Amino acid sequence: MVNTKVQEWINQNYPINGTCQRQNDKENYGKRREEIVNLDISDQNLAGELNLAGFVNLKKLNCSYNLLDDLAFLDKLPCPEKLLFLNTKLSCSVYD
Repeated sequence: MVNTKVQEWINQNYPINGTCQRQNDKENYGKRREEIVNLDISDQNLAGELNLAGFVNLKKLNCSYNLLDDLAFLDKLPCPEKLLFLNTKLSCSVYD
């Protein structure tokens, strides 16, 4: 299976100046980035560096079962409550 670049996928499904286009994301479909509190992008075969600019109210993030390169984007999250990185390329498991 071919990996998809995570940032391209995020920008396509959660456009910076638009609303969530990912129809199977029932919780966030039609919401703007700044309205999203819980983001589950697990098991999407995503790879690369992730930038979550605009997700200013994000409290829960699930990136499990992807191949993210690093955690630098976490510095930009205002106050995460729960972060999941199970079975990723990263060596971390769960932050709670």
